[in-house]
Amino acid sequence: MARKADALPLATRRQTTAVLAVSTRTFGELEASGTVRAARPGRGGRPSLYDLTAVVPSYIAHLGQARSPANDREARARRDRAQGELVELTIAERRRQLLPRQQVILEGQAFVKALVAKLRALPRRMAQAGVIAQSAEPSVSALVREALDEISRWSSMLDLVNAQEAS
Repeated sequence: MARKADALPLATRRQTTAVLAVSTRTFGELEASGTVRAARPGRGGRPSLYDLTAVVPSYIAHLGQARSPANDREARARRDRAQGELVELTIAERRRQLLPRQQVILEGQAFVKALVAKLRALPRRMAQAGVIAQSAEPSVSALVREALDEISRWSSMLDLVNAQEAS
């Protein structure tokens, strides 16, 4: 342990980066990770001061830690995959293979409205075509309304599957 007389003076950020032979950016990353801490944080325009007797050993310990290159490769691979998927989605959208969400919703709603209108008109058209008797039209209309009411209660694919199994 160094005695008080052997202690190094406090150093500024510029002096500390020169002693450690690192860039300002690397020094900032060391500070952010907690490897290097200011002995006296700067306030009001005064620079932060660093105790070299504490900073140098902690930096040496940091250098001694084995950084796994595999982790860096995996992180880069994940980033590259995500960027690739994003580019594929962008290209598909520009080629009109992928539609905007709002357009899909509007077209789906229009399809459902047209389907409901056709189903509601079915009993009248069946009676006009002579497929069912005129007196049976109200009961067929009731069956269509019942089916549409059940469909309107579906909120997931599970409801659809359950309805298929029930019929």
